[in-house]
Amino acid sequence: MRTGKCTPRTALDPRAAPTSAPARRTVAHDRRNLVPAVHDPEPNPEPEPEPEPEPERNLVARGSATAAPRWYQSRVTTHRRHDDRAAPRAPAATAAAATELALVTWNLLHRIHAENWGEDVPGIRGDEDARVAAITGRLAAWLAGGGDAFLLQEVSGDQLADLRAALAPGASVFAMRYPRVPAPRAGTTHRATLRDPGEHLVIVCRAGLAARPRAAAAFDDDPGKGYLAVELEDTGALLMSTHVTYGSRLGGQLARVAAAVGAGPGAVIIGGDFNADRAAVGAALGLAHAFALPAEPALPTRPRTDPAGKSTTIDHVIAVRARPLAAAVVDAGGLSDHNPVTARVALAG
Repeated sequence: MRTGKCTPRTALDPRAAPTSAPARRTVAHDRRNLVPAVHDPEPNPEPEPEPEPEPERNLVARGSATAAPRWYQSRVTTHRRHDDRAAPRAPAATAAAATELALVTWNLLHRIHAENWGEDVPGIRGDEDARVAAITGRLAAWLAGGGDAFLLQEVSGDQLADLRAALAPGASVFAMRYPRVPAPRAGTTHRATLRDPGEHLVIVCRAGLAARPRAAAAFDDDPGKGYLAVELEDTGALLMSTHVTYGSRLGGQLARVAAAVGAGPGAVIIGGDFNADRAAVGAALGLAHAFALPAEPALPTRPRTDPAGKSTTIDHVIAVRARPLAAAVVDAGGLSDHNPVTARVALAG
């Protein structure tokens, strides 16, 4: 069992400090790994219909508070990697999983968004396969070193396939595909072509941390933003990854997040890119909560060369009916325009 005070680190792994990715793995991008469609009675009004992949098991949570809008084709899959070998795990992490979790939230920067907006990120200047492999390597090293879960945003189809293929045996990958597919803007130059340009919210749980899908939806006013939640089977705690639109839509979208979280009694951990600072998010969320606060001085979660009034701390880990223990902002190493946020949270408040 984990004991004692947890000290924030400056590496993606809360206890280890991997600084380089493992060798690139060759990934077969099998269309069976893509996300199925579940059709609602009313058609999807998106102007550019997507080709339907081969069907998979439907894992969409339904209900008045958590079901997606009727116009939205909800797309959620789960994937658990099986292998004859045992998954490498730190013994202490397994013992403490039911009472304390080590997590990371990270916006991985979808390649098409990066080039549409001219993001000055070193990883975007090079080969996309290399960047995908480097991101997977950092996450895999963190998971193997004792991490329990990660909550990811702006995950391309290529990145999702790489995660599914490369993570430790037994790890579970939950993904929700947005109905909006990123596309190059007119007049922009794109150096990379993705095999699967779809965009996803993703939650990954380590081997031994059993979870099931709980809720998933794109927001009514932005089909490229939303939330994905899974429930841990041993504690009933809820893990949620979310991406919220910048500006005036914050309040309405966080009301949807709060409705999906519900009144309890289980612990909830929400991680994501909120496109707003703590004060704005806290005021709009409308739930009793606590932020996992990195020790100062901390890196910005969204570095900006010219902030122009925008916050540079917009990625957060929020505990509801739970208690944050420690947090840190980690240098993304040029792989994304967002820095990862690591946190440790006790599930008992």
